[in-house]
Amino acid sequence: MVGYPEALTDPSYKSQILVLTYPLIGNYGIPQDQQDEFGLSRWFESDRIHASALIVGENSGNHSHWSSALSLDQWLKHHGVPGLEAPELEGPPALRAEYCSGGAILPSYSSMSSSS
Repeated sequence: MVGYPEALTDPSYKSQILVLTYPLIGNYGIPQDQQDEFGLSRWFESDRIHASALIVGENSGNHSHWSSALSLDQWLKHHGVPGLEAPELEGPPALRAEYCSGGAILPSYSSMSSSS
């Protein structure tokens, strides 16, 4: 099993919106990267975030772990990756059409109104 830092830096998620439905994502924060004896990252799958966005059911406002250097929110902002908290997000069966489907995250322009 891997956590959200590993999943977000996994090259197999390149250009995909990663949706995590487990409650309380972000509670252990993001560790400072370290290399192991083979020169590979100890905490990440690669040197950058490959997912194009992250959607979680609930983002923990407090991260607390001995290895935590940043919050999930700070890390996503640092890498320019949009994150979205969707409290009413349902589990995987509601999200799967054919395992992968197209999607986009668009900015909301609620201050704009249509003139008729």
